[in-house]
Amino acid sequence: MPEEILKEILGKKLEETKKGIILDGTPRNKEQKKMLEEIGIKKSQIIVIEVREEIVIERISNRRTCNKCKRVYNTKTNPPKKEGICDDCGSEGKLIIREDDKTEAIKKRLRIYREETEPMVKEYEKEGRVIRINGEPPIEEVREEVMKRLVRGKKMAVLYSGGKDSNLAMLYAKRRGDEIACLITIESENKESYMYHTPAITQTKKQAEALGIPIITTKTKGIKEEELKELKEAIKEAIEKYGVEGIVTGAIESVYQASRIGKIAEEEGIECYNPLWKKPQKEVLQEIIDEGWEVIIVGTGAEGLDERWLGRRLHEPGTLSDLQRLEEKYGINIAGEGGEYESLVLWMPMFNKELKVKKKEIIREEGGTARLIVELE
Repeated sequence: MPEEILKEILGKKLEETKKGIILDGTPRNKEQKKMLEEIGIKKSQIIVIEVREEIVIERISNRRTCNKCKRVYNTKTNPPKKEGICDDCGSEGKLIIREDDKTEAIKKRLRIYREETEPMVKEYEKEGRVIRINGEPPIEEVREEVMKRLVRGKKMAVLYSGGKDSNLAMLYAKRRGDEIACLITIESENKESYMYHTPAITQTKKQAEALGIPIITTKTKGIKEEELKELKEAIKEAIEKYGVEGIVTGAIESVYQASRIGKIAEEEGIECYNPLWKKPQKEVLQEIIDEGWEVIIVGTGAEGLDERWLGRRLHEPGTLSDLQRLEEKYGINIAGEGGEYESLVLWMPMFNKELKVKKKEIIREEGGTARLIVELE
């Protein structure tokens, strides 16, 4: 349908209703987004139903349509009583595969989605208006989740280290429609903790102020496995004090961290949301750089990453390419997922102000590792 006609139809519909409208499949690109804004649709929520491409192809290619009454079947999930015959029309209704439901046509539509729709969705995400729903479970489960999220998101606590990953995970939770009820910071006495970041962890209170979000801070000696007890108690406090329904983590590759937090969440009957899980590490860094975050490196612990990296900003020209070179040479995780480096966020889109470093001191440690101890204004 030409956009001018669509614009006219939607404009008239908006004038007729005071309750709002639900659009299916619109907008599809940046031009349609602009068109919706021109007719007054500026505060809409965008629901993205996420399904892997191979499942999309399977579901659509199994679709069959009656050539007479146009009733739609699916050979796997909603088959007719008699193969190839419409239940309503009998022998007069033959089930056919529409041209749009053939594999090559589906792949073409998916390609257009990647090229035109995904960039538009990212623009909406920057505005905090995207709700992402897993569309792979049975249809009733998906419907229930959509309705629940349209009413409101969940109250979530964020396992917060002050670094880039926990901040990005928090932003993803916010963008999917959740309310960030509180932050949880675990201050570990063990610099080699398997679970928690330690450089600059004491500065999370200043970050919480910049976010305007309450914070629960708990100390631990950092003894392996035993340090989970303090986390569990902190989560219980978040449930009791703030009514949280889930915990958000910034885990990307750490099965150790994700599995243990997930187990605690399951025991407490709440969701464990790991939005960065298995996300390509270059994409994580590129997203942070593209959105203009202020992030500094405050800890190093890998070959090629010496104390000269301390205080370096991720968005500085050459930082990402230098990390990629070290990845090729030494096999490091460029997002620091293996403890190669630790980061501290001074500004990201949810902060109400940019934080400044008031004092800093380099601490050199055994094994060539180093930390930048900072105090924020």
